[in-house]
Amino acid sequence: RWRDEGLTSQLGELEARSGSAEAQARELAAAVAKETQPLLRQVSGLQAQLAQLQAAWKASDAALRSQLASLEAEDVFLSPTQRSREHALNCARSYSAGFSL
Repeated sequence: RWRDEGLTSQLGELEARSGSAEAQARELAAAVAKETQPLLRQVSGLQAQLAQLQAAWKASDAALRSQLASLEAEDVFLSPTQRSREHALNCARSYSAGFSL
């Protein structure tokens, strides 16, 4: 009989502690959700900003590559000697093209 009363008492204490722990866990879960909202908004904003920067970078990269291709096509990167040789070669091609049948 004493043993049953002791076990019943321990069971009541354990149930009380369990209820208290569950209440504390619910409070912590609510606090975490509340406290993480600003961080989640910040992460979302940073992701949007990253997407904009990536789009701007792609556009700039495409424009620069296009400009580089245009400059290369115009032989801007040739030295004066190379440019003279290219000019002479083009003139020779034009001249010889006039003799083609």
